[in-house]
Amino acid sequence: MKRRIQHLIADMLGLRADSLSEEAWEKILRERMHAVGVPSLALYHSLLLTSPAEMQELIERLTVQEGWFFRDRAAFDLLASIAKEKRQSLRLLSMACSTGEEPYSMAMALLKIRMPYRFLIDAVDVNRSALSYAEKGLYTNHAFRGKSLEGLEHFFEKRDGHYQLKKEVREHVIFSYGNICHPSFADGKSLYDVILLRNVLFYLTPQAQKRVLQHCTKLLAHEGVLITTPAESAIVEQHGFVLLEKGRVFGLRRAEVKKEVKRKAPLPEMKVEIALTGEKSKTLLEEAEEQANRGKFAEAESLCRKWLENEAMDAKAHLLLGVIHHAQGNEKEAEASFLKALYLQPLYEEALIYLALLAEKRGDTASADRYRKRLKKV
Repeated sequence: MKRRIQHLIADMLGLRADSLSEEAWEKILRERMHAVGVPSLALYHSLLLTSPAEMQELIERLTVQEGWFFRDRAAFDLLASIAKEKRQSLRLLSMACSTGEEPYSMAMALLKIRMPYRFLIDAVDVNRSALSYAEKGLYTNHAFRGKSLEGLEHFFEKRDGHYQLKKEVREHVIFSYGNICHPSFADGKSLYDVILLRNVLFYLTPQAQKRVLQHCTKLLAHEGVLITTPAESAIVEQHGFVLLEKGRVFGLRRAEVKKEVKRKAPLPEMKVEIALTGEKSKTLLEEAEEQANRGKFAEAESLCRKWLENEAMDAKAHLLLGVIHHAQGNEKEAEASFLKALYLQPLYEEALIYLALLAEKRGDTASADRYRKRLKKV
């Protein structure tokens, strides 16, 4: 009966059953059954079919996620670069936005470049509790990893050990409930210049991946850009998208775009009036990331190797080197770099995702399953 519930969730959310461990499934189902006073899985399955409220409660438990600001900063650097090129008001979409760190990072990335045009970000998720949390814009230290707060302090106010996002950031983001796997998700929506779909596809069934990317195709404006993770770009390319002309690692466009696309009334221009702190000089690794993002892989590899000469134990640098190799089609070298990153950081999520995909591609399902099991511990 547990399998029937998992299939029900897969049909509704597109969630792969193996995205959670069997132990996690059993724990969550036991908790919900106890909460509603249902003694058996069969009766609980029946309840899910007849009670939208209980279905939502289960969804809340299954989709509890954590995020952090500027997770993979290069993606937000790419967003800023796209905004500079377009020179127009922008509509953007954050798909599966969780507790809001991603769409707020999008807003800060655009404010940081003093974007002279108005922009609005739609942020959707199927977890209502996460959306409620996101709308408050109040975060703890846990939402900042590494240097994710560095240079962005002026966007926050400290309040009793918490960080409150300023209104100037929050006013650019509109949160709403939405199931990106539902067939009607794209119906009636505006066209978007940029869509972020990151750290999602890997956890969806193939059917759900196809449906979500069909939505992206429908929702992207002419020459709109879909930003994903390097690990997921291979999935996206299988569904009618191509890497940007400049060879950027994260950004993709539709293989064929319409010549004329009607959009809703243009957004009025808006001046940004947030005081920004001075920029700090880039490290070799940051410069390597920037060059890779521009498609200059030879330069990026050289900078990355120079960094590793003095920072041989830097897991992030080995991961970046793997991404560069992967983008160039050198899968053996890429795998070797990802393995080094994983050796230095045994639960490195991005390295595990890449290694699982590479193992799957060569038909090594046992290794792919092993990496996925480790992913569940992240």
